[in-house]
Amino acid sequence: LTRSTRLPWAVREGATVFVTDVTATPAESVAAEARALGGRAIGGALDVRHEAAWESAMQRVGAEFGRLD
Repeated sequence: LTRSTRLPWAVREGATVFVTDVTATPAESVAAEARALGGRAIGGALDVRHEAAWESAMQRVGAEFGRLD
């Protein structure tokens, strides 16, 4: 499935999404697409090699959305 298929499906199903990439710009772009479709989404950088980056990302999810399922 392509992003053009998955993104509308996720929005339609009510998903709240945290889009990540090594750099913030691509992630924020996809999150903006989701919001334009009516979804709840944020984007940000995440270098999965670093534990501190994970911790920061999870704190942001908690601050923005209240919890992680």
